[in-house]
Amino acid sequence: MAADAHWEKLLGENVRRLRKQSGMSQEELAYGVGVDVRYLGGIERAQENPSLKVLVQIAQCLDVQPHQLLLDQSEWD
Repeated sequence: MAADAHWEKLLGENVRRLRKQSGMSQEELAYGVGVDVRYLGGIERAQENPSLKVLVQIAQCLDVQPHQLLLDQSEWD
């Protein structure tokens, strides 16, 4: 994987993990964020490049700070 795509993978993994931890389906999170479920799935698969606005909305729905979505899981403690 290219070095510039690393953040996309971290973002996707964090969104998926936090969404599942909170018991939300992709459909529920997509509705809360105001995006199409296919777009949210693309974010989780590191295939989409969300805007800062969408990143902030995802973080709000998952009850985390936006920067946390870009952290390696080991940095969460």
